[in-house]
Amino acid sequence: MMIEEAARELKLSYTREYHDSFIKEVNQRGLNFEEALTELLTEEVSHRRNRSYQRRITQAKFQQKKYLADFDDTVFPETSRKQLRVLTSLEFIKRKENAILIGNPGTSKTHFSIAIGIEACLQGFNVQFVNAPNLIIQLKEAVTQSQFVRFKRRFESVDLVIIDELGYLSFDESGQNSYSIYYPTVMTKVQL
Repeated sequence: MMIEEAARELKLSYTREYHDSFIKEVNQRGLNFEEALTELLTEEVSHRRNRSYQRRITQAKFQQKKYLADFDDTVFPETSRKQLRVLTSLEFIKRKENAILIGNPGTSKTHFSIAIGIEACLQGFNVQFVNAPNLIIQLKEAVTQSQFVRFKRRFESVDLVIIDELGYLSFDESGQNSYSIYYPTVMTKVQL
């Protein structure tokens, strides 16, 4: 069996794609078998993790990519900065708690929530990002089409749901009822 075939069967995508150049590099550097195998497996693990991160980020459906490193919290009062730092630990996800960011338009709520979501993806959590008006439309459609259980399962299968633009919503009665049935009201509030 050839290396490429074996790597394909074992789902070792890095090895399958780069084995030729890797063998040349090993020969040039004069690595022994153990060193070469260690390096190959390290690269395979790294490649697999990166693909996993990218898959989670893609599945989350972020409207753009934002990162915590690019978030400037110095414009906020110290109390808000402390609360934001607590959220960046992602402990609220592990404890299955909710958080809500409250503030005027343009206060970086979306930037921070996406950055938290991407960080959660990088830490191995599954995330779903959704725009609130679209969520309500989907929720109402699921209820009217008797698909609520499937809809609910979709969100229960992720560790973190980020609902953006919640403040821009005006709920009609059925949207408000559907929303209040599904989403709990206990949450951490952060004023931005």
